[in-house]
Amino acid sequence: GNSSVFVDGVPYSVTGGSFTIEKLTGKWAGSEGDKTLHGTVELRLLGSEGERTVRGTMAVLVVTWG
Repeated sequence: GNSSVFVDGVPYSVTGGSFTIEKLTGKWAGSEGDKTLHGTVELRLLGSEGERTVRGTMAVLVVTWG
């Protein structure tokens, strides 16, 4: 399928990239847990002005059910 993102309100097609998990914090406890994945993201984007690469950090809460 096709993927896309908005950067500063401008749509871009995602042509490639990666998510790298670097650290895991918190505890597992189902919906009450606070397990968080920390890492970096790099995306190759194609827009009207050509291709560009964006890089940044991320942190996302992980919830388990089971």
